[in-house]
This record gives sequence, structure tokens and C-alpha cells, in this order.
Amino acid sequence: MAVAFLYQCDLYNRPIFYKSWSGIYFKEVLNARKEIVTLGYGGFALAMTIGRLNGDAIVAKAGSKKTVIGGCLLASAGFALVVIASEIYIALLGYIVIGLGCSGIVPILFRASAAIPALSKVEGFAMVTTGGLVGFLAGPSVIGILSEKTGLAPALSLLVLLTVMAELVAWKNPFLKRSNTLVETAPFDEQLY
Repeated sequence: MAVAFLYQCDLYNRPIFYKSWSGIYFKEVLNARKEIVTLGYGGFALAMTIGRLNGDAIVAKAGSKKTVIGGCLLASAGFALVVIASEIYIALLGYIVIGLGCSGIVPILFRASAAIPALSKVEGFAMVTTGGLVGFLAGPSVIGILSEKTGLAPALSLLVLLTVMAELVAWKNPFLKRSNTLVETAPFDEQLY
């Protein structure tokens, strides 16, 4: 369940940047011109891509557990920057930091899902992805409900709390191996894609 919670926290963040809250945040909270309201998502997506392309090298140097913990720390720092930002460039920097932080977490969690005792690789993968999808579906609604009551910036503060909680769960999680390899050797027909 801890691995599923980590994935849920990571996917909780994603729809906030797809189609929904980043543009609204730039427009309504930061009063950005309509030409630049998508900069937050663009910075997040670019940083996510760069992080994913370099994820294997990062895991090789730092190990899986440290990569997830460091990613959660980066993401929570990025969320804090976004929430306190009064200028567009500070919020943009926050979105970039969030993208870098979140980029390496999911591949590591998928690998960890295959190592959960008493579950087959497929069952572990299904459990983790189900937990993630709960976060993916609930995230925008919860932020919307909270933002109606408190405003969008305070509502996004929930994401700082969630990523800090995810970091603590990752630190205590026994399924995140300290290994420095992302892919373990397995017979071709048993590899989890």
C-alpha cells in the first residue's frame, strides 16, 4: 500500500498541470496575460521530459530510494515556490522544479511494484496503478472544492503537504531498493513493461 500511496501522491499532481489548474493559477492568481498562461504547464512538461530522459543515470548514481526521496523534496519545494509566488517567473521556476522532482518517481514505483512480497508482478503493478488513478481522478476535484473555500493558492498548499508525506513514506518504504540499477535482469517473458 505504501508504494500505491506514493504513486497516488505523484499522480495527484499531474492533472493539476494538465488542462486545469496551472492556467487558472497563472490567470487568476498571478494576473498573467492570456498569451502566457500556459507557461507553467510548459515548464513542468519540459522539466518532466528532461528528468525522464536522464532518470536512469540519476538512479545509477543515487539509487532508487534516494531518487524518490529527492524527487519528493524537489516537488514539495516547487509547490512551495508556486504557492508563495507573487511574480510569474517565480511560479514558472516552481513548476519547473516540480517537473524535475516528479519525473523519476513513477518508473521507480513501477519497478518496486514487482517486488512486493506475496503478490505477483502483475498484482503488484495493478495495486500501484489503481492507487495512482485514485489520485489522478480525485486531485482536480479536491483542489477545486478547497479553492472555492480558501482560494487557489491555499488549496495548492495541500500538494506541499502531500509531497512531504510521500517523502516520509518513501524513506520508510522497504520496497524501494537502495539498488543503483533501474532494470534488473529477468527472462524476456517475465519482464514488466
